[in-house]
Amino acid sequence: MHFKWPKYIAYFQAFSNTYDHPQRLRDLYLQAAAQPGVVGLAIATRPDCLPPEVIEVLDEVKCHTDLWVELGLQTIHAATARAMNLRYEQADFENAVQILGRHNIDICAHIILGLPGESREDMMATAHYVAQCRLAGIKIHLLHVMKNTPLGISYQEQPFRILDQEEYVNLVAEILEILPPEMVVHRLTGDSPRHLLLVPQWSLHKREVLNQIERALLEKETWQGRLYSNSCRKGPETN
Repeated sequence: MHFKWPKYIAYFQAFSNTYDHPQRLRDLYLQAAAQPGVVGLAIATRPDCLPPEVIEVLDEVKCHTDLWVELGLQTIHAATARAMNLRYEQADFENAVQILGRHNIDICAHIILGLPGESREDMMATAHYVAQCRLAGIKIHLLHVMKNTPLGISYQEQPFRILDQEEYVNLVAEILEILPPEMVVHRLTGDSPRHLLLVPQWSLHKREVLNQIERALLEKETWQGRLYSNSCRKGPETN
């Protein structure tokens, strides 16, 4: 099948894209949705940045195009969230999910693997939580430590443990097993500008990482959703 025009999802990615006057947001969203070839919008934001006036705008926008709202959960662990200065709580995420759900707006949650101090069990608990939230999508990220950031400066002064490639690949494979089979996996790993990345340097080889994840699933003879029913029987513990 051939299309006359390529198809796009317009992505409001950087920063909190619901943090502005509602009318300005409405104009920006609808302008993006009206561009040739755009078939949907993805709007990334913080879970504590969705006031009622903005929800009304999103409710209108979804009538014009396919709409995703991406929420940066990152972790369910309060101690990690404080250390990373997220400045929002799990309750904010749950409130955002409930509000967006009432308006039938698809939600994609972001989680980060390898946050300082988190164990494998901590990361899997976050994944179990997302699996139980019945969200439409997920983006799985690897922690990138960047130059000239508070985290980067802290790492250079006192290095903390960074996931190696094999650990990350195996974690992603295990997470995929417990996710709902119908959940859209928007991302399995991310990348950063080479000149800004401190660690992990192996993450620069994104294609290799993706190939390793696929190979791990084949070797384990597993797939997304294989253990989903089991994952829903017990809720995660948070600290």
